[in-house]
Amino acid sequence: MMATVELLDGPPPGEEDRVLRGVAERILLKRRLRGQYFEEEMFGEPAFDVMLDLFVRHLAGRSTYTTSAAIASGAPLTTALRQIAMLVERGMVTRVPDPDDRRRVLLRITGDGEQRMRDYLMAAEQI
Repeated sequence: MMATVELLDGPPPGEEDRVLRGVAERILLKRRLRGQYFEEEMFGEPAFDVMLDLFVRHLAGRSTYTTSAAIASGAPLTTALRQIAMLVERGMVTRVPDPDDRRRVLLRITGDGEQRMRDYLMAAEQI
């Protein structure tokens, strides 16, 4: 006989980042998997893909350049840059000059953007 235990209050303390990173990574992988079966232009949510990617990279302690985020969006560059600009305008993402190369720009998820992703991913994990 097997029993399952459901955590009603979320993951144990200290495990939340690991759990949420895994949830976000699985969502990204599932979204990219669609591209193997459907044309990419059929389903597009580049801003959400950017947010997922920035969240995962943030939890991993990795920086993200604008170009990398645009590629992660799966959208054409001009579309991705428009979506990134919209995320910046809404306070979800911030642009930061690269301290090593002032010609490059890093993107970082803001505190508000991170909290919204955490809340969303925790809710999604409960479904």
